[in-house]
Amino acid sequence: MKNVTLTVDGEHVSLCCGKKSNANQVQYGTACRLSAIKKLSARNIILVSEQVFDDFRNCRAILFNPQNKCFFDVTLKKSAELSDNGIAVTKATKEKLSLKLQEELLLLKNKAYVFNNIDTQRIENIREDSVVVSALDGNGVEVDVDGFLYFQFFNYYTNESIVLKCNHVKVDKALKQGTILLNQKQRTFLELENRLAIPAQHWQEIIANVEEKDKETLAEMYTDDSSHFILKSDVSYHDKLKAQEIIHKACPKRLLMTAVVQSYCQKKSTGLRVLADFYVGRASMSLLCRRPYESDEGANVVRLSASNMHLLGLTETDKVVLRYKNKAVKCRVLPIDDEHAFENTNLPTSVNYAVGIPAHIRQKLGIFQLNTAVKVERDTVFLLKKSLNEQVVPTLLTLFSVSFIQSLNIWQKLLIAVLAIPVVVYINLSSKRNMRG
Repeated sequence: MKNVTLTVDGEHVSLCCGKKSNANQVQYGTACRLSAIKKLSARNIILVSEQVFDDFRNCRAILFNPQNKCFFDVTLKKSAELSDNGIAVTKATKEKLSLKLQEELLLLKNKAYVFNNIDTQRIENIREDSVVVSALDGNGVEVDVDGFLYFQFFNYYTNESIVLKCNHVKVDKALKQGTILLNQKQRTFLELENRLAIPAQHWQEIIANVEEKDKETLAEMYTDDSSHFILKSDVSYHDKLKAQEIIHKACPKRLLMTAVVQSYCQKKSTGLRVLADFYVGRASMSLLCRRPYESDEGANVVRLSASNMHLLGLTETDKVVLRYKNKAVKCRVLPIDDEHAFENTNLPTSVNYAVGIPAHIRQKLGIFQLNTAVKVERDTVFLLKKSLNEQVVPTLLTLFSVSFIQSLNIWQKLLIAVLAIPVVVYINLSSKRNMRG
């Protein structure tokens, strides 16, 4: 992957990759000063004053160190303890950007498109997991999807997110301004439907904007679990719809779409994977990032539900590739064979929508909060290598059969063998391709 850098000249910000530059995506935000090091719930969270927080509500924030040009995507949280330009970061962020207390830093704005009208996806776009957006966002800004490999979509209130490649983001000029079409799975991942757990901060926003009778209705359906309000298990489907209606009335649906700056002018590398995908067959799905069993922490394994393993054509201890933005990690896969053990380490989540990922693997992927989806795909290179021993006998039989053709010389026999063996291997691997759902 090519190196992406940010340059700041006064209040002019440029995103650079090689000889190419972009002066529109990242904009100047505000100067700030590192006031404190705090222990926070995630390493990419930084605390800011209420004024700065409000100024960044319609975009995403990037913390930039002018001394060494390093930058880091961050999530802002407001704190009454901080002055207008003071910020507090985690020890991990301090080390990543080589920060010093009282050092002057910059908070930059990663431009975001705002969508207020969330509608159901068309059937022809559901299978390929695409998102369709209007040509103009809710503020009348023209949507531009050129130049970046990945785009990220955020829930305005809770920061739940999904990441999609640029070829899965389609612009439709016929759509009404500020409209986005999502399939049911994407709406669930972005916490737009069936709210099983509501962050405490968002709960306060909801309660502040509903009538007294609606407060009582929600209080009967949700229980306070300190950091989240959890939907009770005995709530009926009808009552869930009622709760959803109250929540969306208090806090109307709103999504932000922003480019992943690290993917500027990037291309996905392929190599041997293209050949493996052809022979074995590619299969992938997006799943919510969650914790695995407590006993899995530190191991190089992830947990998937048995049905998702079948859909991906995997057996126990096969390898998968986890992808998030421009990063990828390979690891073994095991089934979620004890839902109770999985639920003990996570907020309420359907196991068929989740993948349990240990903390050290999440860190390699650059995932610091359990509020995003990752792409899980079977490792076709591993499966091809795993199947090589099964190809020895068919290959020997092909060579043996060709050697009996008396009318051909040695070079003609060799040419036929070279052409025939890939076809035989492809046919023999059809069982692997058919394992996918």
